[in-house]
Amino acid sequence: MRPWTFKYRSLSLKRLFKTYLEKPELAGLILLVLLIILFQVRSHGVFLNADNLRGILGILPEAGLVAIGVTILMISGEFDLSVGSVFALMPMTMAVLMVHGAPFPLALLAGLLVCAAIGFINGYVTIRFAIPSFIT
Repeated sequence: MRPWTFKYRSLSLKRLFKTYLEKPELAGLILLVLLIILFQVRSHGVFLNADNLRGILGILPEAGLVAIGVTILMISGEFDLSVGSVFALMPMTMAVLMVHGAPFPLALLAGLLVCAAIGFINGYVTIRFAIPSFIT
């Protein structure tokens, strides 16, 4: 046999599952696929329709940006639980201001400033008083 040729063996379903089960890093992917199948069956085919997928994909950019920030925190050895509540505070601040007549750009700027102020206060308390960011 030449060194660049491969000998193919037939892959049975049992062998395929055994291969995947030997790799623990694939457990998350397997769980995701099983959850998608479960949701699709339980929702009677509504879960994977175009409108729902559009809604799911619409939140991914924001969640991705938050995940980048949380990843940086985790790399530095910190874990901040307030990220989710500050993430939810931004659109709420904007909504309250816009209901009271503020234009969108002003509401956006105010929402960003409120969230930045909360982040600054959390960071200051964490550094100044040596309180773990998990608590602040």
